[in-house]
Amino acid sequence: MIWTPPSTKCFTGAIRQCDHCGWPSFDEALPGTIRYIEDRSMGMLRVEVRCANCDSHLGHRFDGEGFTAKDARYCINSVCLDLEAGPDA
Repeated sequence: MIWTPPSTKCFTGAIRQCDHCGWPSFDEALPGTIRYIEDRSMGMLRVEVRCANCDSHLGHRFDGEGFTAKDARYCINSVCLDLEAGPDA
C-alpha cells in the first residue's frame, strides 16, 4: 500500500497506526516533498509538516520519541491521504 497526499506523493510504504495518538504515521517523507516549520504551540516542540508543492498543512513530525527506527514520527491527518494500491496488491 502507498499513502499519498492528493496530487503529490510525499510518503510511501505501509502506514503505521500510532498507538499513542491514533493518527496515521510514517517513518520518513520522500526527499524534497515536505516543508518543515518549527511549532512551539501547545506547550511542546514539534515540527509542522506542509506539502512543498501546495503548502497544505499535512500534520506534524515528532522527533526523539523512540517509537520508530528512524526516531522521527510523521503524524499525518487522514483527510490529506489517498490510498493507492501498490505492486503487491
